[in-house]
Amino acid sequence: MKLYEGIFVFSPQVGPDDRKTQEQSVEALIKKFEGKITERHDWGKRSLGYQIKKFRDGYFWVVNVELPPAKLVEFRKALELHPDLVKFMLTVKNPKLSTLPSARPAPSESDAPGRNYDAPARSYDAPARS
Repeated sequence: MKLYEGIFVFSPQVGPDDRKTQEQSVEALIKKFEGKITERHDWGKRSLGYQIKKFRDGYFWVVNVELPPAKLVEFRKALELHPDLVKFMLTVKNPKLSTLPSARPAPSESDAPGRNYDAPARSYDAPARS
């Protein structure tokens, strides 16, 4: 079994009860393909970066899923045919990073690679043109 992170976007035009039904139908698909949800998080309604299927926003549901790699292609095909999904994305999850993105701490300035912002800025003189 391999660990995957799935982001599922549902239509914004449904009520909370229908959204739970949609999430349960995706859960049923995961179980059908011998998968197991290890962690789930409801991100709520968010705007999309671009219009998808005539929607400008959608309800986001993020899960960590354990699936056998041999079933992944069939699972993706079933998700593409799922009528309730506007969009989905599955990525391989690094087992060392077991928490969902919303639970990760924000990086501090000292963790950021690159330039030291406390150092004074250098000024460069433009070379003389001849």
